[in-house]
Amino acid sequence: MKKLFFVVGIFSAAFSYAQKDGKIILNKGQQITIVSASSSDTDMGMGMSMKTDNTTTNILSVIAVDDKNYSITNTTTKLKMSMDMMGESNKYDSEKPEDKSSDMGKAMSEKLNITDTAFVDKLTGNTVTNSKKTSSPERPAQADDANPFEGILSSMGGNREGDAIVEGTFFIIPKDKKVGDSWTDSSTENNMTSKKTFKIKSIEKDIATITVTGSISGDGVTEMQGTSISFHIDTKSIGEILVDVKKCLVNKNTNEVDMTATMDVMGQSMPISSKGNFSVTYQY
Repeated sequence: MKKLFFVVGIFSAAFSYAQKDGKIILNKGQQITIVSASSSDTDMGMGMSMKTDNTTTNILSVIAVDDKNYSITNTTTKLKMSMDMMGESNKYDSEKPEDKSSDMGKAMSEKLNITDTAFVDKLTGNTVTNSKKTSSPERPAQADDANPFEGILSSMGGNREGDAIVEGTFFIIPKDKKVGDSWTDSSTENNMTSKKTFKIKSIEKDIATITVTGSISGDGVTEMQGTSISFHIDTKSIGEILVDVKKCLVNKNTNEVDMTATMDVMGQSMPISSKGNFSVTYQY
């Protein structure tokens, strides 16, 4: 399970992007339904493999508007998870009453229908969530305790909990960019280098299609149950984002991720490779 959250957390980094210019257009009382679907196929070495399929529904509601910010609530309303590992299958569906009594169901139920409030800057898309504990479709609640790579994933920008759900709704294209233009966003923190290149493929009826290629690589050290673990990661991704250019709202975000990693534990090297597909749709 810990390896699952490590892999999923790496994948989620491919969705991160901090907007810098433009203006987001929303109305008080507006609701946004976000459906996030992901699947992954992972080889964890030593004959171990894992397949996952997850679908999560979140509802955003614009509850207040002022000159600078939107106040937006975020509620996870549905969650469906499936994991097959070493011949053992674990499933959870929040809409099935019988699943609520399972161990996974008890953990997941604590995050369902819990509402956080986020404050979104109209001009930048920067988001601050007013909550002590939040979660995202890519990283469920129990990862707080189970994920030994928590700090590393956060530093990579791919694990911002509730903020990531809200921020992913907005994409502001730099004002000087037109069809055919590209730009790059890169950062290095805690020995992790992240780079994304965006290119405007087309704009039709105020909907821009933007291709995104990305990479994350680096080395680090973490701890799992008192044992020191060093690792190296190389991740490449390719995807598309559909954006309403007038309102700076994302209609759809798709991504394919290919990851290779090596973990060194107590003198043993453990290779990990994984491929994932992600799709996030927004209904306004």
